[in-house]
Amino acid sequence: MNFRQLEIFVTILRCHSFSKAAEELYLTQPTVSAHIGALEQELGTQLIVRSTKAVSPTAAGTVLCEYANALLDLRSRADAALHSYPNTLCATLDIAASTVPAEYVLPQHIAAFCKQHTQVRFAMHEMDSARVVRQVAAGEAVLGFCGSMEEGGNCTFTPIGEDRLVIVTPNRAPYSELPGDDFPTALLRTEPFLLRLPGSGTRREADAYLIHCGIAPGELHTIAYFDSIASIKQGIVQGMGISILSELSALDIAAAGSALLFRNESPFLHRSLYCVQRSGNSLPPAAELFVKYLQGAPGAKKTS
Repeated sequence: MNFRQLEIFVTILRCHSFSKAAEELYLTQPTVSAHIGALEQELGTQLIVRSTKAVSPTAAGTVLCEYANALLDLRSRADAALHSYPNTLCATLDIAASTVPAEYVLPQHIAAFCKQHTQVRFAMHEMDSARVVRQVAAGEAVLGFCGSMEEGGNCTFTPIGEDRLVIVTPNRAPYSELPGDDFPTALLRTEPFLLRLPGSGTRREADAYLIHCGIAPGELHTIAYFDSIASIKQGIVQGMGISILSELSALDIAAAGSALLFRNESPFLHRSLYCVQRSGNSLPPAAELFVKYLQGAPGAKKTS
């Protein structure tokens, strides 16, 4: 059974005539009859009742006609979709992203994606994780990216990568004299601390780690709150205090010798990075293609 046979079959039933169907399809009547004969032989049943005045479907032919029309309609829609597909990728994607994805993860992926899909443009707006979710939930961003799963907003969170948090200190005594890669929990209570403002995914994960260590965030010797990771990093470099940051964000000051990274082992210091979309909403083709690209990119977190 093939589409040509089905097309001939439904045309015969619509025209109620082999000859009229042959004329409409620009075929000879023997060719039309041969196609129907081959179809009936393959299916092992008669599909059309032939008479001198008109033709009509058998019971089996009536069943097949319904499926044939559906299949031909689906083929037509698939053909139309594929022919218009290049135009659907001519789009600007408005995305919202928290600091770590916006500054340390997405730029390289957007650059690689745009080399493959030159019609797509991105408008990325950086904000804290809580606002990312609100933007997506309100339809103000087609996609969001953040480092924590925020409650509410009727959003779906898809893991696209992994990150870890580290304790970052100035590269000076007494921190440079600490043995090993673990930062003593007792020092977390006493050392001057630099924190992100509430709403940050990194802040939420850092608070969870501190509570796991038996330290309420309010017990810290906090000397400053900052709205950006860059400000915290500069404060650390200047010797103001220590902080808990994404390792991705702190690699540059560590490589420059201005800071030390302590990679304490704890499940609370490991997290996923998420792509956020509004639940129940279908994505535009360009956005759907970008999400699939991220899920297949090196370092992406695989989901079953």
